[in-house]
Amino acid sequence: MDLGTVIDYTEAELWTSRWKGYDVHKSAKRGKPQERSVYFGQRCSDSHLIIYDKAAEQGVEGHWTRVELRFRNKRATAAGRLFVDLGDDVGSVSREFAGILRGYLEFKEWGPTRRERWDACGWWLDFLDGAEKGRLVVQPGELPSVGQVQEWLYLQVLPMMGVMVEALGFDEGWGWLFRNTEKCKGRWRARHRAILAASDAGKPVGRAALPQR
Repeated sequence: MDLGTVIDYTEAELWTSRWKGYDVHKSAKRGKPQERSVYFGQRCSDSHLIIYDKAAEQGVEGHWTRVELRFRNKRATAAGRLFVDLGDDVGSVSREFAGILRGYLEFKEWGPTRRERWDACGWWLDFLDGAEKGRLVVQPGELPSVGQVQEWLYLQVLPMMGVMVEALGFDEGWGWLFRNTEKCKGRWRARHRAILAASDAGKPVGRAALPQR
């Protein structure tokens, strides 16, 4: 796959994707080949793609285009689970991830109809070995237990609560916390209700001890 062709099609917007944005980056150093790369998606998101000239990066001659589909968080877990499920069957792994890549991005040949109906580029299909579009299946995350919620509060929230109580005094500080905790019940979402329901069918789990004056 020729990186120059990838860049030309990208800048001409001859592609469809689940990602909305892209970035073409070009840089050069004295005495070295120009380094070129194409990014799809936000680099800080849970999935993005980079296509770049690995030969230029390594400072060697020859054709070496690298394609990296990068995942984080739940998507990285799902990708790892897929590797485990497919085992040592390298062919199945390649086909599965080629299909997932095609599900994220498709380079197109221009046509008179809507972009989604344009034919896929032959060079893109050749690179993916004709893989059909696939999708990375992300399992919903496990709900934390009430004990884990307490641990998170202890580590992340209570140190700052201590500062507030010291600044406002015991009664005003803990009174503020109680009033706003009650008020925020109106902002509960399905996840909050599910955690509560999982705690012994929503029965009270007891009060955390308040600091003593």
